[in-house]
Amino acid sequence: MTLPQERAVKRQAICLQLQANRKLLNRQIQINLPSDHDAYPRSLIMRAMAKQPALTVVLATEVLPLLISQFLEWSAKKRRKKDS
Repeated sequence: MTLPQERAVKRQAICLQLQANRKLLNRQIQINLPSDHDAYPRSLIMRAMAKQPALTVVLATEVLPLLISQFLEWSAKKRRKKDS
């Protein structure tokens, strides 16, 4: 076997072992894995962005630059005080 083939075989073996370990852990601790419809913060944000693209544009073009400029001003003031 060549080196890339050996790596592929090792990778596949590790993936299979990880899958087996996950299944074993599920059986041992009997947890219910969350479904795709559960509320994760990232999912909520992504859904809101997809459903209201106009709001996303406003946030990205108006609110975000304002927040960044305020942070930069605050940071500059802090540095000036530190240098004084």
